[in-house]
Amino acid sequence: MVERSKMFLNSKNSQSILLMMSVGAAIAYCAWHLDQTPSQMLLTWLIPFVWLTCTSRSQVVALIGAYHFVAWIDLPIAAQRITDWSQSLGFGVLTVYICVLTLIWSVTWTRSLAPRCISLIALLTVTNLPPLAAFNAPSPLLSAGWLFPNLGFYGLIFCIVSWPFTALIFLADNKKIRVASAFATALLFVTSVVANIAWEQNQNTGDLAVKNIDTQLPRYPTSKSEHFNRQLELVNLASRALGAADSPNLVVLPESVGGVWQTNIEWLWKSMTTASTSPDNGLIVGFDIVDTDHEQSNSAILFEANSVRTVHARIPMPVGGWHPWRSAGHMPMRWFDSGLIKVGSTSLAVIFCYEELLMWPWIVTAWSAGDEKIQVVVLANQWFASNLNWRIQGRSATRFNEAWNTS
Repeated sequence: MVERSKMFLNSKNSQSILLMMSVGAAIAYCAWHLDQTPSQMLLTWLIPFVWLTCTSRSQVVALIGAYHFVAWIDLPIAAQRITDWSQSLGFGVLTVYICVLTLIWSVTWTRSLAPRCISLIALLTVTNLPPLAAFNAPSPLLSAGWLFPNLGFYGLIFCIVSWPFTALIFLADNKKIRVASAFATALLFVTSVVANIAWEQNQNTGDLAVKNIDTQLPRYPTSKSEHFNRQLELVNLASRALGAADSPNLVVLPESVGGVWQTNIEWLWKSMTTASTSPDNGLIVGFDIVDTDHEQSNSAILFEANSVRTVHARIPMPVGGWHPWRSAGHMPMRWFDSGLIKVGSTSLAVIFCYEELLMWPWIVTAWSAGDEKIQVVVLANQWFASNLNWRIQGRSATRFNEAWNTS
């Protein structure tokens, strides 16, 4: 009889683990890989809620591990194309990444309900602050952009507390706690509806007319002759866009599209942009900039009349760009850079590639901007992404934009 009971319990536990694995994988697939409707991103809200309903750490491991594995399933192939890693090495790096995140979420889980709710709030706060902020992607706090648009930091707080309040309605034994949680959840729901109605009626369209150029160019060439030909091609693309009949205030070329910024091409860009730009009409081009200490920055250069200004990526992808164990090519973390730059009288925030997936750069930008109206330009270069799904980046940036109602 005892043996039968043990077998039943083991079978039940295995089924619950498989269920959590399926739930995590399904949420990740529907939110990040299907291309049906933008509202599918709201499914990311379910991850912390389901985490609260887990009854064991093994269920947490299954849920979080499956979610991040499916969300990042294309990473090993992308890494192979960018760095020439083998796919086995790429899967190894992905496995380590998933194990770290899963460990954090599983260690934080507690069997008692009240401490579990408090642990979730602490977990979401700590993982979105340095240094863990560099690894926390894609964040469930993306759902704040859907639930509480244009509320900024308040929206993030409302989103965080929505999880324990909702879970307590179903999980708490005390009737008074369930009633209080239901009342708080109802208030959050009303706040969400009002915030969405207000956002729909007052969307920020921005002051600058921006034209993003899809160059459709392959990886940056390595030979000197091809390097110079690429620069001429880019200059011609930019020149045509700036001189078009519907000339915008700002023309944007992708991240790292210009390769490494060198003095032997500086004159080429300056001569073209001096003639084609003005204080209210600029050009942003992605370049890599190497300083005297051989540290490399994923950067963008703003050409505006006779001025040339630079803005740097703040959070490079760990291992992919951030690798301080190397003497050359290392991209440093710039935790507290604002990413803000002026184009005429408009404040522009520049977000680079991997930063689209992280909460921290958007928080610093919003904090630095204060009440000032800003526009956001997102730079990415996806020559490596043919036949891969990288909707994850654009969708993340859209949700973060809605959280602060930037444009």
